[in-house]
Amino acid sequence: MTYKPLPVSIAEARECWKEIQSSMSPECIHQDGEATEAEARQNYRDALRDALILHTKFPHPKDILLEALEESDIKKFGYKDFDDYYETWKKAMGYDD
Repeated sequence: MTYKPLPVSIAEARECWKEIQSSMSPECIHQDGEATEAEARQNYRDALRDALILHTKFPHPKDILLEALEESDIKKFGYKDFDDYYETWKKAMGYDD
């Protein structure tokens, strides 16, 4: 699902981010339990790569939750750690206490 060329509008980018969000869900990564561990890891790397490519032109929207496996992956989007990422997402979604 590599985005070449990159989307040209914010609306197109938003649709790409929604696709990536879906692609990074555990169900999709593991193909509903059908993928081997190696296949699941590759699916995750592919989705993360697409997210990072898209992020270069259209920064990650704060209301799109990417289910990152490693804290180091979430840091690539400018967050300090998982807690910072999750709190930012909650605030963007209006769940801030």
